[in-house]
Amino acid sequence: MKVTIIPCGEPVNESESVAFNRLKSELRNIDPGARWDSTDEWILLTNLAFSVTHQFQSDDIDLIALGPSGVRVIEIKH
Repeated sequence: MKVTIIPCGEPVNESESVAFNRLKSELRNIDPGARWDSTDEWILLTNLAFSVTHQFQSDDIDLIALGPSGVRVIEIKH
């Protein structure tokens, strides 16, 4: 399955980088079978800033995965 990563910011730590690459690899290895079409695609948005605090620090969403089965919001921890 096709996977496109769109980095919206830099990974905060090594755990995020490892998680992004692992998810990308796992999604690419999905056998579409009867559930999905072989032309389906996953889009991964990484480190997406969604607000800025009064201290000018942005909050971010670690990963948003958009795919044929819907949208997933993922918070990555060590």
